[in-house]
Amino acid sequence: MSGSFAPDTPLYSSLSWISSLVVISLCWALTGSVVVTGGAALVGAFAACMSLIGGGKVFRTFFRSFGRAFLPATLAWLFNLVVGGLIAWELLVVSRISVGALRYAIVLVLFLALGLLAIVNVWFWPILARRTFEDRPAGVGYLPTLAKASLLAGFRYLPKTVVGVVIFVAPVLLALQSPRLGATVALVFAVFGMAFCCYLVTLLLRKELDVQIED
Repeated sequence: MSGSFAPDTPLYSSLSWISSLVVISLCWALTGSVVVTGGAALVGAFAACMSLIGGGKVFRTFFRSFGRAFLPATLAWLFNLVVGGLIAWELLVVSRISVGALRYAIVLVLFLALGLLAIVNVWFWPILARRTFEDRPAGVGYLPTLAKASLLAGFRYLPKTVVGVVIFVAPVLLALQSPRLGATVALVFAVFGMAFCCYLVTLLLRKELDVQIED
């Protein structure tokens, strides 16, 4: 093959990269459509992005990591859903409290809890994905250790943690602007955006993930 679509041309490389991200996002949308499998799908997406960066096969890596991390990732995902749901419920209840000072104090505590959850999650899923990607132990028994490592890494590399949170939160905030915009963002996110976010976070935390895995 010659010309613009030769394998060694920038155009070919760009199209190959985009198509790989589309494959990852579609795999994530397919496997994560059932709510309880969202965690394993997220691990698969991160692992596939790691494979993409290294020039590997994204489809095979996705489902391999999805299967290996299914049980621990599902438990961690359900924990996040329960805790996140409780925080959202409490915010709804607090919004009806008429006492100003008490209301603001409770809201502050709830947002701090939400921020802590976000900090842990930015690191937890890439670390778990890295372990499955490298064939390291990643069973249910490692969940407390991974959660602790994620919390410590989140504060140790706080600037990168904040950027990682923004990468995933920005599309959500954009989608909330209007129903029409929300539908567009949801479609783009399912076809391309989810993998792109995972790819950016993987690049952002790549060196620090090596430190966490060795530790």
